[in-house]
Amino acid sequence: MSRTEPQPAPPDATSAEIRLVNDESLDGAINMARDEALLDGVRSGTSPATLRLYEWAAPTVSLGYFQPYAQYETLAPPAGELPVVRRLTGGGAILHDR
Repeated sequence: MSRTEPQPAPPDATSAEIRLVNDESLDGAINMARDEALLDGVRSGTSPATLRLYEWAAPTVSLGYFQPYAQYETLAPPAGELPVVRRLTGGGAILHDR
């Protein structure tokens, strides 16, 4: 009986390039624009998978992709007076701070 030794996986099957982006504190619109640009690059294959770390320069409400803007308009102050942006992901409103 012959014994078959496990073979290592080819390098491209187990190794992945991941880019780390450590951004400065930015406003909500720029944060969302950068997220969208990074997603487009990864989706198109022109950029590697990316982990982006960032902060919010000012408290901001982000709405989920399908959430009606009218729901933001019903938020009581101070949340209803904050800048608002839309995320590429779903879900409800999130308050981002720092």
